[in-house]
Amino acid sequence: MEKEKEAKKERPARVVFIEILGRGVTAVKTPQGLRAALKGEQIDAESVQKYLKQKFGEELDEARAAMEKLAKAYTPRQLAVEAYGLYEKFRPEIPEGMKGWGAKGELDLDAIHTLAK
Repeated sequence: MEKEKEAKKERPARVVFIEILGRGVTAVKTPQGLRAALKGEQIDAESVQKYLKQKFGEELDEARAAMEKLAKAYTPRQLAVEAYGLYEKFRPEIPEGMKGWGAKGELDLDAIHTLAK
């Protein structure tokens, strides 16, 4: 583990910006491919998994499967063009008086399944 930390310090990651749903996302190039980044450092996949598990609870696997099915229903080019419109159709309704990405809402998995058909 110490060698990994030293190697990380020796060669800085190459930061790139990619567009997802019309938003710029910071990423770094790694031997495994592009990975999301924060302040030039690769985001730890375990912390992301923990966050998702906390937010989705027992429905995480079902939500992931529904979204993967939806993504596979489109070609990559179609998905690049239509992704945000699809998101607008299934994104959770936010209760009145709440706003922002952190506002809690109910994700309708049936709506995602319907869009995948």
